[in-house]
Amino acid sequence: MLTTFPLGPSSKVLLDGSSLVGQEINPNYRMFQPLAEALQRRYGGTAQVCNRGVNGSTVGNVNARFLTDLSCAPFTTIIMDLGINERAVAPATTTADLTSLLAKVPDNVDTWIFTPYAWGEKWPTGSQGGFAGANDTVLDTVAAQIISLFAAKPRVMVTDLRTLMYVNKLPAANPANAQTGVWTWDGVHWNPPGRVTLWNIMQPLIQWN
Repeated sequence: MLTTFPLGPSSKVLLDGSSLVGQEINPNYRMFQPLAEALQRRYGGTAQVCNRGVNGSTVGNVNARFLTDLSCAPFTTIIMDLGINERAVAPATTTADLTSLLAKVPDNVDTWIFTPYAWGEKWPTGSQGGFAGANDTVLDTVAAQIISLFAAKPRVMVTDLRTLMYVNKLPAANPANAQTGVWTWDGVHWNPPGRVTLWNIMQPLIQWN
């Protein structure tokens, strides 16, 4: 398992996942936009980024299209958010989808996986869209599944946003116990402060070549 993530002037990066990554969402809210901008600043057009995130994607949706997404360029690097939309998916199905997706990740491609942050920013249980409490259990379970399954692959790094941001950082950052507006604009999708917080987590983990 990787402990730092290599990026350089010849990086060809596939971004995949849900609307958190997404092609449709305003660039100001895309979770990996600061990374794309940093690559452009450092390397200009030699490093390339292809965004294949799709609104509402479950792990199963990402798994179903992954080989097609992967075939659109000779990627050196994959970065994905996984698990935010599993609240209506049976845990066994999520496990099967993650296992199938893992088998499709090429052994010669560096891959960075991010677990889900939150579905509502109240603490200790978020509440958004009628999934209070129970959805936190789903996100906790999915994060643990991702860590367990992907940790065994040598060229994969997993960053657990569920622990790093929701568990460790959110209580101090959210003294009013607000449902939204801390690091998201709607309880799920990143706002600018959230993106900055995420980027501050990512930067020390990147090995710029």
